[in-house]
Amino acid sequence: MPFICAVFTAIVALQPVAAADAPFTPGGTIGVERPAPPRDRGAAAADGATAEAIESALVDAGFTVIPSARNARHVARYTLTRVAKGSALAKGARSPAIGMPGGVNGMGAGVSIALGGGKMNVGTMVETQMALTITRRGESGPAWEGRAVTYGVTGTSGDDPATVARKLAAALTRNFAAPSGVLVSVP
Repeated sequence: MPFICAVFTAIVALQPVAAADAPFTPGGTIGVERPAPPRDRGAAAADGATAEAIESALVDAGFTVIPSARNARHVARYTLTRVAKGSALAKGARSPAIGMPGGVNGMGAGVSIALGGGKMNVGTMVETQMALTITRRGESGPAWEGRAVTYGVTGTSGDDPATVARKLAAALTRNFAAPSGVLVSVP
């Protein structure tokens, strides 16, 4: 019986591994397709920072980024979404205008709370999620896809669009060995 088990194990080991089961191996040329440009000037600047962060992370992962996705072996597509998730106390956050319309004397009102040696402001908690899909040119399905998410408070230094984009893109490209479709949480 042990001989039969050894023969069976050897036969199974010789079977080709399906592409879906093999980890994605970065390398070769890649072009980054940007989503349609946003109309808002601030959002357009953030989108440029996001594309640059993704290109830089792909280079660090072993790809050669080229300007035209039509001539690249791989194509990367991304989305970046920001969703308000409530309010939070944060040091350095800009206080939102709350209270009566127009505030006091026509000025916006804010909330700040002094806690143990530091002024804390109420800011909006925002979930930022980046999704990245990499396909091989000529193939319909993704070779790899992943998502990364982080949370921050608007108006703080940690909410800078370029900083957030670099953090999420780096987390995604470090995750190529993981199965496709995994969500990575980034502090």
